[in-house]
Amino acid sequence: MPQLTLYLSAGACSMAAHVGLLEAGAEFTPRHVSLAKGEQLQPDYLHINPHAQVPALKIGDRVLTENVAILPWIAKTWPEADLLPLANPDEESRTLSYLGWLSSSVHTAFGPLFHPERYVDGSEAKRELARHARQHVQDHFAEIDAHLKDKEYSLGRFSLADIYLFAFYGWGANYLKLDMAQYPHFTALYQRLLQRPSVQRMQAAEQELAKAA
Repeated sequence: MPQLTLYLSAGACSMAAHVGLLEAGAEFTPRHVSLAKGEQLQPDYLHINPHAQVPALKIGDRVLTENVAILPWIAKTWPEADLLPLANPDEESRTLSYLGWLSSSVHTAFGPLFHPERYVDGSEAKRELARHARQHVQDHFAEIDAHLKDKEYSLGRFSLADIYLFAFYGWGANYLKLDMAQYPHFTALYQRLLQRPSVQRMQAAEQELAKAA
């Protein structure tokens, strides 16, 4: 196995790749990229990922970006971790479909809230954009919550999709200050994930990395 380096930012969607590697039992070096300080825009990091985003996973001399690519790579490299139903093409495809929706729809719904300046100019326009974007996120959360009804995990068994959902829940609770009690099934999943050793290790490691940044 080539040397692995995971470029991440504490609390960002790179949590999903971080937990995935821990679940797999992979040996890797985490490198913190402070989004708050704009380190993702520095030439050294742009050489790693020209899109100035995390996560990025350096695999020897090559770099893999985007959770929808990194997470399946982890699952297929360590099939014994059982992070994807690899033996069942229908179930694997269903998981990848859900991951795609999380990435292309739920994740992007936060964009106008994190970076309104990329979409509109002027304080009034930004406030109106934030109002609509906030509702858009809540609509997605309501759909996720309904999907999780009567399920222990999002696809019936623990998978990479649950790791991605963990990040979104934290953004809703901590950044948007949403009343997450209105999403009881989503909350139950989040509490369940908090008990996983991989998630606990990820949180402890990212806290230390953030302090040292």
